[in-house]
Amino acid sequence: MTAWMVYDREGCERNAGYVAMYERNCRSYGVAVKTVLDVDVRRRVTAGERPVCAFVRTIRPELNLFFEQQEIPVFNSSLVSRICNHKGKTLERLKDLVFCVPSITISGEQLPYVLGLGFLQVRSWFKDRFEYSA
Repeated sequence: MTAWMVYDREGCERNAGYVAMYERNCRSYGVAVKTVLDVDVRRRVTAGERPVCAFVRTIRPELNLFFEQQEIPVFNSSLVSRICNHKGKTLERLKDLVFCVPSITISGEQLPYVLGLGFLQVRSWFKDRFEYSA
């Protein structure tokens, strides 16, 4: 049995130690872990390769959906991948499912991610409004 760890090229290089940990731990269960690049997934499955499951370790919800359509167990589901990698979508999804959702306003102002600001603008927005000491 083989499980796939799906990465983009940069993530594959950056997370070699993480993959090695999975390889070691899964071996005791009789599962071989193979690293597969995200760009190769469709070709390999179409050619007849079928992992026992896939761990999609890159933000590509369409890959998670592809595995689901092929009836290959995937971690995480395409729904989780699609919404949980976007704070706004996560908040929207959870607002009716939980008792308490953190406020997205402070003194009537919307938080910066809602306004679509860049990283430096967000950092400046928080710095101007809150005290911080290391």
